[in-house]
Amino acid sequence: MGDTYYITYLSDEINEGGMARNLAFSNKVSHFETLRLNMYLYRNNILKRIWKGIIFLLFLLCKKNNTIIVHQSAITLLFPLLTKKISRKIFKSILAGISSKNKLIIEVNDLPYEQAIDLDLPVLQSMLKLEDVLYSIPNCYYIFASTEMRRFVNEKYNIQHDHSNVVINGGPKLISNKSFLNNQKWISSDSTKYVYAGSLNKGRQIEPIIEVFLQNPDSILVLIGIWGEWLNEIDLPQNIIYLGDFDENTAQNIVSVCDLGIIPYDEEKFYYNLCYPTKASFYITAGIPFLSTPLKELKNVFESQDMAFFEKFNDWNDFVKKIDKSILAKKKEKVKNGISKFYWDNLIDQCFCEILTESKK
Repeated sequence: MGDTYYITYLSDEINEGGMARNLAFSNKVSHFETLRLNMYLYRNNILKRIWKGIIFLLFLLCKKNNTIIVHQSAITLLFPLLTKKISRKIFKSILAGISSKNKLIIEVNDLPYEQAIDLDLPVLQSMLKLEDVLYSIPNCYYIFASTEMRRFVNEKYNIQHDHSNVVINGGPKLISNKSFLNNQKWISSDSTKYVYAGSLNKGRQIEPIIEVFLQNPDSILVLIGIWGEWLNEIDLPQNIIYLGDFDENTAQNIVSVCDLGIIPYDEEKFYYNLCYPTKASFYITAGIPFLSTPLKELKNVFESQDMAFFEKFNDWNDFVKKIDKSILAKKKEKVKNGISKFYWDNLIDQCFCEILTESKK
């Protein structure tokens, strides 16, 4: 294969897992020796995006023997009007033409339709129809964000196993920056410090977490992330601290001074078992273990590595009451020894090495 073309979507701020993933991939692709064109998309005028997307698709349709890597999120941003059957049919035909002459690779971070069902978001049939288009392109390759996601899509759409790969969500290397932490009195407390880093919108089990720590005043809960403004309207006790939203580096430094990250997702919901939460690697690369509900994908990755605790949410109250700091210290040592496996660079390197090696054949 000849050149590499890369299409991604980036925002001005990196404050959620999907955008952190896009940035990590973009940083890697920018070093490809075969890179011919990097196409970055931002949320500008919708008509300009659509026009730009059409021109670029037609441009790629004329190419042959190249590697084309595109994020699914970039596709949905470029083509927000794929709600009509005829538009999806034309779109699929163009992608099939590109895939027939090149190595087309679609990076899949989420399954929006399945995610919307379990997160109580608006469920649009157009999401499912778009998935039907993207995962039925002849000879297309896919990079999924979890093994369970890969298994589900491969089985549903009869994708050959060797036409897909997995890159779980990683975390950045910690760059020490204690400027925000200098005036945080809770850091000096001897209490066990738990931290939730992620989206704080209702429906993410935030309220039940708060209930657990209302019953455990000797432990500290720190909440950081986007969409948590509603917490300012609640009379929180002193052991529950909402700090707000931060850039990735500041957030990771806050996590690093805590003892245990938490992932409270409902283990009964299909999508939570399918996905790999970015916060898992974010906690690990900050140097701390985490407590999670028994989610299938996370157990696949961490159960044998002894870096995490898995407890049903109904048992979290007892866990918080009884956890021994000596056990936490042992877990932290395991994290320290295995941390490098969860850096973005190391997770992406092997996958892209395979892509480039095949592209040069």
